[in-house]
Amino acid sequence: ELNAKVYLEDIRIVLPNIVSAQAVKIIPDTRIIHSKQKDQKANQAKAETKTKTTSNFKNFKINLNISTSRPDAIKLFTTIAKKNIPISINVNIKDTKITDGVIEIAPFEIDLFKRNAKLNFLKLTLKPNISKSPINSEIVVPYADYIIIVSIVGTIDRPKIIFDSNPPLDRDNIMSMLFFGKQINELNEGEGESVTSIKAAAADGALTLASLYFLSSTPIESIGYNPETKAMSAKIRLDSKTSITIGSQKGQEISSLGSVEVRKKIGENFIISTEIDTATEDAETNIWTFLEWYNRY
Repeated sequence: ELNAKVYLEDIRIVLPNIVSAQAVKIIPDTRIIHSKQKDQKANQAKAETKTKTTSNFKNFKINLNISTSRPDAIKLFTTIAKKNIPISINVNIKDTKITDGVIEIAPFEIDLFKRNAKLNFLKLTLKPNISKSPINSEIVVPYADYIIIVSIVGTIDRPKIIFDSNPPLDRDNIMSMLFFGKQINELNEGEGESVTSIKAAAADGALTLASLYFLSSTPIESIGYNPETKAMSAKIRLDSKTSITIGSQKGQEISSLGSVEVRKKIGENFIISTEIDTATEDAETNIWTFLEWYNRY
């Protein structure tokens, strides 16, 4: 049996560049290993090492505590924050499984909703079933006459995003200010419909933290949400003649691409559009290209 305590003094982790203003890549970033790839590699590693395991270690027990010596002992460097993100942990591990623990992020500034926002705190209370670990976080977005507060509560597998403000604003005005930078009565018809879609997605729990960051950091023209399939779509204006519309896979966040459509005006009455759809039932990728002619009377 091994009982040990590990103290972390200074750890620095650099994440790949995240540039939200760039067009969404259809091909996944090879620097990021997805959960399925990770599971496949883990299973392969287990198979290779299984034969090397001897009976002498079958009953060997490990009780391990890993903690940081100060609130900023772990520093996370990423392009979404102006400075490093300070992290502290206190985790208990029995054998190879986490029994309990806490991961906390200290206050730091973050570019969110095209403004200089601030994460006041984030606390993750670890449970043996990691997906059921409670999360509690608060982000403050300042405006001239009020502040908007974005809270994240619930568990890892079912987080809930709550919007509030001080002094109080109604939900429509909060969404309108966050995503379009103006009051609800100043929105055009498409923007007003987008606010309704965002509210519906938030109510259904379809608006995740990744979706929130993507939508708030991208020049969105309109947002759509289908409550039946729980799929989201976002239209982004690239220039005066070109737009791109991305749609999520069924029941997935907007960053989980299901379809991409690019439309470009190539003449006075002509538009060429290309759509790539990966959210098909047969798991195949379909591509369509259309040349459209229109005339207004």
